[in-house]
Amino acid sequence: MDSLYSINDHELLQRLTNYFKDDGFIACNNLQQAHELLSSLLVFYLINDMQFLLRVLYQIDVSETKVRAVFNCGNPKDIAPGLSQLIISRELEKSISRRKYK
Repeated sequence: MDSLYSINDHELLQRLTNYFKDDGFIACNNLQQAHELLSSLLVFYLINDMQFLLRVLYQIDVSETKVRAVFNCGNPKDIAPGLSQLIISRELEKSISRRKYK
């Protein structure tokens, strides 16, 4: 996952911290650790607070088509890693775009 894009990891981790209100992202040393932490948080939100999760997905602007495809996986433990990948990929895309048009 780390090699997909060239980006300041701190920027991405700070954005995830802001969206999910979890300081654990700042302690992550790489995107793989962030992916694992985000996956575990997503399992929690899938089970306990779907409205919050849907609101965050909307704020991040993750493709609804892609989200639906991931939701077809079944249970939260299977859905969470796919959603995590979509969220991180979208945040990376947005960061690259911001830098391109800066």
